[in-house]
Amino acid sequence: MFSYPQREIVEKIREAVEKGVKQIFLVGQDVAAYGRDRGTNLIELLNEILSSVEGNYKIRLGMMEPMLVYEMLDGLIEAMKDERIYNYLHLPAQSFDDKVLKLMNRRYTVNQYLEIVEEFRRKIPLLNIATDIIVGYPGEDEKSFEKTLSYVISLKFDKVHVARYTQRPFTKAYILNGQVPEPEKKRRSKILSEAAAKAAHERNMLYLGKIFNALIEKASNKEANARLLQNYKPVVIKEEKLKAGQIVRVKIERAEPYYLIGRLF
Repeated sequence: MFSYPQREIVEKIREAVEKGVKQIFLVGQDVAAYGRDRGTNLIELLNEILSSVEGNYKIRLGMMEPMLVYEMLDGLIEAMKDERIYNYLHLPAQSFDDKVLKLMNRRYTVNQYLEIVEEFRRKIPLLNIATDIIVGYPGEDEKSFEKTLSYVISLKFDKVHVARYTQRPFTKAYILNGQVPEPEKKRRSKILSEAAAKAAHERNMLYLGKIFNALIEKASNKEANARLLQNYKPVVIKEEKLKAGQIVRVKIERAEPYYLIGRLF
């Protein structure tokens, strides 16, 4: 693991903002692990960026491992209350069965993951949360899958990336008992993807009729793709003559499973 020096990151962001950049993405194999090799951490980095870089910009945090988020939960929530950080969290669950998580060598439990989501949503109600789920991991029986399906439905994630486990030679999982047949993986993947889309659609209904500021990312002659400045939620705006980089007011008129549709307000 290698973390770039904090000073270097802050200077790069300052230079970008001075040139007019509106979005800063902090990415890595595990953003929550930043600084562990340098005697610092992600919270200290964010505080330094926010205190040192002035301007009109938004920071989007990349994927973070749940156990590390759990360890810095209060500090991360507090940092995300700053309007310059998107209320967006990419928190891969992989499974909602402790037996499967243990087989995957994950260091968190289902209850710890649920505590993270509950605490974030309690303090940041419109948190945009994405997760990753692997179906068909060796040892995932029907009961394990049903647990995962149940939590995906009840938690109503904004976005769920569903992947089927693929065997890779020379890995521990390759020789585990309980290998799941490919047709069963496809069945579980289809069921979970459809349930996740329905749950996300229900979540998106919370936005109907509300007004937000949005940043235009891409525009054509007929419509624009934008992100809500509050939480990075994607929204399609059916308007002409908009330009990338613009900040507009938008009223949400329709909700789809993974994006919103709005008009200028």
